[in-house]
Amino acid sequence: MQVPWGLLALVAGTALAMVAITPVDFAWTVYLTEHRWNPAVSILRRTLFEGEAPGGSDVPIFAAFAVLYLYVRSSAPRARPELTRVRPWLGFVVVSVLAAGLGAVHTIKWVLGRARPYSVIAEEHLPFTPWYLPGPHFVTEGIYRGSFPSGHTAAAFLFIAVAYMLAGDPLLARRWRLTGWALGALTLLFTATMTVASAMARSHWLSDAIGVVGILWILVHCLYFWGLRVPEQRRYARAHGRPPPLPGRWELRLCLLGFPALLGLVGVGLGLRSLALQPKPYLAILAPAGIGLIALFAPRAWALLRRLHRALPRRDGWT
Repeated sequence: MQVPWGLLALVAGTALAMVAITPVDFAWTVYLTEHRWNPAVSILRRTLFEGEAPGGSDVPIFAAFAVLYLYVRSSAPRARPELTRVRPWLGFVVVSVLAAGLGAVHTIKWVLGRARPYSVIAEEHLPFTPWYLPGPHFVTEGIYRGSFPSGHTAAAFLFIAVAYMLAGDPLLARRWRLTGWALGALTLLFTATMTVASAMARSHWLSDAIGVVGILWILVHCLYFWGLRVPEQRRYARAHGRPPPLPGRWELRLCLLGFPALLGLVGVGLGLRSLALQPKPYLAILAPAGIGLIALFAPRAWALLRRLHRALPRRDGWT
């Protein structure tokens, strides 16, 4: 079996970045709040979906709608051949946005319940907690109260998925693969800018954004090379003139099966957290319910992935 050097590099890089930011997370975030640059904060933090002018996070959101539209068109019975050929790409981006960008972010956010900077240093004077420890918020206080990880930064990871789609496909010409690398670099630059703006706005600690970059990058990498095996799907489609023989829009079915399993993880996490922190641990009842959801839906999602893997040529290792 080949050593997954790419995955190991991402895991090691994420770990080192989080170790480096932890001792200075509070001080550097406070410094940025005290040196706020309003034009950057206004442009990057605002969004049409909150009744404001268009902002930085709206670009990946509308791009996600466009990808979902093309995905639905590509999986129609009489889809145009050019759409059928890129169906593996579109399905991968849809799964990345839903599973990584939404599912993973909110699973962690709801369980940890970390207080945001404005609640710690401005309004409520709640205790500061490092990113790896439970914070003072419970999900019963509001599902968007948690600070770690940053949802605004996560939205940009649609473009990381597109970068993998181009840079990681051996069937593409060299210029397109280089375009993928360039897009990845620009996306990381955008997330860095969003990280600073979120800290200036007192919405997130620096570790909230740095952590989500590492977490989602690892998830997207695993989905591309191992979970959905996109390069092999592309080879299959090229050789057979159609995608692998799976149910129509099976990627959405995979997400629909995966979300209850993620909710199960949330239930288990909240239940254990309740036992540890709540004087009256009434949320502990969520733990057995969560185990039931995982047991019911996770095997079905895994079976769908195994069906995909059986239809594709065997591979010896990861990337």
